Amino acid sequence: MDIFYLTCPSCSREYYADVSLLSLDVEMHCPFCGLYFRREDAKKVLAGDRKLSSIVPLTGDNVFYKPEK
Repeated sequence: MDIFYLTCPSCSREYYADVSLLSLDVEMHCPFCGLYFRREDAKKVLAGDRKLSSIVPLTGDNVFYKPEK
């Protein structure tokens, strides 16, 4: 899988996500501070590395969707 890196506009930490998210109209979610933000609001977006995978097993209280308010 292809990945891309982005930097959270709130906490400035960098993390990666699957490139399939780039074609969707969804908010990004920072795993460090919990902020939901638009991709265009990220401080930085970089192309990824094909050697890594963005598939991470979900355990405990992790979610892969934005909960309704």
